[in-house]
Amino acid sequence: NCIDTSARVVAAAAERLRRFANVEVREGDMHALPFPDGSFDLVVLMHALTYAAKPAQAVAEAARVLKRGGRLLLSSLAKHEHRAVVEAYGHVNLGFGGKDLRKFVDKAGLSIVGCETVTRENRPPHFEVISLMGTKPRNSCRGSIRLASPTFGPPLLDISRCALSSVETKPMPSPSPLM
Repeated sequence: NCIDTSARVVAAAAERLRRFANVEVREGDMHALPFPDGSFDLVVLMHALTYAAKPAQAVAEAARVLKRGGRLLLSSLAKHEHRAVVEAYGHVNLGFGGKDLRKFVDKAGLSIVGCETVTRENRPPHFEVISLMGTKPRNSCRGSIRLASPTFGPPLLDISRCALSSVETKPMPSPSPLM
C-alpha cells in the first residue's frame, strides 16, 4: 500500500510501481492511517514528518498499525532555521531534534533502539538527517524487546513523502534480481 495525500503523487507512484503486483497505491493521511491496529511488522516514516501538521499524531498512528514486536524506522531532516530553502517543498516543520523524535516515539508507546544523525550535507545550508529506530513491545513489559532479522514476507508500511507509501510485501519464492 502506497499512501499520499496528493492525488498527483499517488498517480505518479502508481505508475512507477505498477510492475510490482504486491504494491497498492492510494490516497491517505499519515495522521489517520486507513489500516487496522497491528497490521505491519515494519513502518517507515521517511522524511514524512516535515510535512506533518501533527507529527506526534503521525508517529502515534505509525505505532498503532505496528504489530507487537514490530519496528519503526523514522528518518527526518534535523532541526534547522532555513525556512526559505524548504518552503518550496511545502515543509510544515523545520526538522526535528533527537529529543523531539524520542518524545514522539516514547509517547506512542514504542521503545527506542537508537537515534542519531546519519548524514550532513557538505554544502550550505548543511542540512542533517536524523534517523530513529524503535520497536513495539511484544508484551506490556518494555524490557523484553528482540529485533528479528529482516525477511521478504512481512507486511511493511512505508510512509515517505514523494511516494508517501506503504508496501505490503508477500513471500517471494527466491531472492529478487533487484536486491
